[in-house]
Amino acid sequence: MRQDNDDENMEQIRQLIEEIKREKQLMRDEAHIIRGELSQAMYNEDL
Repeated sequence: MRQDNDDENMEQIRQLIEEIKREKQLMRDEAHIIRGELSQAMYNEDL
């Protein structure tokens, strides 16, 4: 019984870690886009 519970907990933890990794990648992608927009805006200011 306890082993089943531990296995369930481990599976939930794995799923949460995968979800966090996906969210982290999304935030990286968004940060990359924002940096690109910022550098484009700064470049346009210099023109």
